[in-house]
Amino acid sequence: NSNVPLKDCPHAQLLIDKKQHVYEGYDNVLKGYFVVTCSPIFDDKKLIGSVHSLIDITDRKETENKLKEISEQYEAAIELSNDAVAIVQDGKHVFVNKKFLEIFGFSSFDEIVGKGYINVYPSDVEFIKDLNTRRIQGLEVPKRYEFRGIRKDDNRSICIEVSAARITFKGKIATLSYLRDVTNRKKYEQFQNLPISTLDNIPEMVCRHDSNFKFTYANETYCKFVGKTREELETMTLFDFVPSDEIERLKEYLN
Repeated sequence: NSNVPLKDCPHAQLLIDKKQHVYEGYDNVLKGYFVVTCSPIFDDKKLIGSVHSLIDITDRKETENKLKEISEQYEAAIELSNDAVAIVQDGKHVFVNKKFLEIFGFSSFDEIVGKGYINVYPSDVEFIKDLNTRRIQGLEVPKRYEFRGIRKDDNRSICIEVSAARITFKGKIATLSYLRDVTNRKKYEQFQNLPISTLDNIPEMVCRHDSNFKFTYANETYCKFVGKTREELETMTLFDFVPSDEIERLKEYLN
């Protein structure tokens, strides 16, 4: 419906340079995606015409667009995840999310992407390498395990819980890992097994409460911090030390 060639028209370009041209795009008239190939016809080196071929690729393009949409949604979900996410391929990190940077104390993706196990405590590196190698080879390995990590910003050791699986990433086998910092949980588990006499003399604040959040125990460090005696705390609940506008959120979290 026009006397002027469309933008990127392969036939118009052929008339200029006498070479074959291929165009891929959406046709508003035919309502579909097509690959158009224009090939020159010569007679004694003189251009006398051209051959046009048209291939309908609408189904393929619609599938590609759907896959792209799914991929974008998946990437968004990963970025919003409360867990760190990493993909390791050939012994190097090829993808990490923002939570990974936060947990391991990196300030930018460049500090870890393209690098090896610099987030793993040196004595645990061989353990992690062995697991990933065996997983890539298709051997049976634990799906969930723990290792000691190390933060880049302050060299502090942290305890990391991992759930990992073998995947295909950009055509090659890789390891997809979900990582969670469980350092505080590990400390709590240690405290659970300590006698009261020991809890009373450690520098960390420790308290216990019942299902109604009423205090049942607080060590000396906790009492000093809140400025209350144990007897006073036993008449109070955890929420007596929480701003009123934060109580419901804290209840939901603890429940």
